[in-house]
Amino acid sequence: MKLIKLTGLFLFIILILSPRPTLAQVFQWMDDKGNFHFTDNSNSIPMKYRAALKKPSGGAIVKNRVNIGGGYSFEIYENWGIEKRGSLRYKLIFTKRRNGFEPSCALDEFKSRNSFKKFVTGLQAVIEKRFKNYKKTSQSAFHAKPLKGIKVSEQLSDMSGENVRRFLYYFKIANDKKIVITCSVAEATGTQLNDAFDEIASSLKYE
Repeated sequence: MKLIKLTGLFLFIILILSPRPTLAQVFQWMDDKGNFHFTDNSNSIPMKYRAALKKPSGGAIVKNRVNIGGGYSFEIYENWGIEKRGSLRYKLIFTKRRNGFEPSCALDEFKSRNSFKKFVTGLQAVIEKRFKNYKKTSQSAFHAKPLKGIKVSEQLSDMSGENVRRFLYYFKIANDKKIVITCSVAEATGTQLNDAFDEIASSLKYE
């Protein structure tokens, strides 16, 4: 019995003193088609995606799913917050101010009898007239299971004259509702948050 106890104690000490494996650093990036990729080797990531590289600490991304009303919910980072703003029907998702500008995402729901294509074209025409120094920089198909839609990247000047990059995600869901997620950020911080906004949009759920 004494020998068993001594052997157990010896094994316990060996376990405590033995070197422990460290968690590998995991990198996350998204390609032009909206697909997310994970790797522990940053050199395997195509160069054009490295500027917006997401490097989670400890190999894990901490997110919370947040219900914003109307049957909609998003996944946001643990250190992000939510707040009701102005006349928006649903809540804005935002971070702390960066360079004096507060990055934000808002969801708006539209009722339109037009086809999805006409709805998107018409709304974009209104936006072009509303903002000065407006420029559409890109447009591509965006997939967020189980939703499909269009992502539009824009550059414009806000009311304070600051250059802002906006990303609009147009979705059509099963019951023919048209949804627009608008994410805005000052040009100076755009590259740091592009991938974060894509993740928020891709996590959208409607119940």
